[in-house]
Amino acid sequence: MLKKATFLTLGVALCGLVVGCGSGTTPAEIAQSYGILNRCDLQPGIAGIIQSGQADKMIENGQAAVRNRVVGSGKDRILVTEYLIQGEVYRVEVRRAINPTENVKEKNLSFANSKQGTEYSSITWGHLLRVWRTLKNESYEAQAAVAYRAWRGLDGKVHGVKVVKGEVPDWQVTENVLDLTIGTKKWPMVTMWFQGLTSDGRQSSGGVQPPNDDHVNTDIFAQDGRWLMTAPGPGVQCVPFVNTKLYDVVKG
Repeated sequence: MLKKATFLTLGVALCGLVVGCGSGTTPAEIAQSYGILNRCDLQPGIAGIIQSGQADKMIENGQAAVRNRVVGSGKDRILVTEYLIQGEVYRVEVRRAINPTENVKEKNLSFANSKQGTEYSSITWGHLLRVWRTLKNESYEAQAAVAYRAWRGLDGKVHGVKVVKGEVPDWQVTENVLDLTIGTKKWPMVTMWFQGLTSDGRQSSGGVQPPNDDHVNTDIFAQDGRWLMTAPGPGVQCVPFVNTKLYDVVKG
């Protein structure tokens, strides 16, 4: 009897173990490392939310908590965005690093300014260098690879890790954008225009939470990491991108 009780206790303890904490570099590896949600019927509340389809709706409606972290360094780094339901990671988005300023040399920078609403600011040279390096080193593709963590349903059926290709975002300019203008001395571009979008419309675009905030922020004036480059030109990637640090650096 004692042996049986000891075995049951050990079994419950093992069920509570988490396989990992988001390790790996691919969406599948990262999702797999979290283990199985509700593995031993210890999280029936979360399983019920997922099974009813409410978990996905919470993410779409901006009601899930969100965390961002960077894995790796240099050109191989990735941005991992975790969506949490009741404190547990349910979905992850993985974005590869890009450089929106490619082929534009730092030595050719000339001036910069920013404008949000009626607030206009001229950016000093030292400040511009911080902005430029944040653009170069902290930007990621708008389109993400998406993985859902494995989970055990209320019926006992285990649903494995699911990986899907994220949609190409169609981000629309909303009110109170942060306009960032950077001028250069030479081609490939004379002037670059960037726009940091506010959280208005985040639900339909898969936007990213502001930095230093693990919880949902419904303030429509909060910047959520989505950026557009609106000036075309040779040698520069005129594409939407994610940069969760740029807003604070520009405004700092």
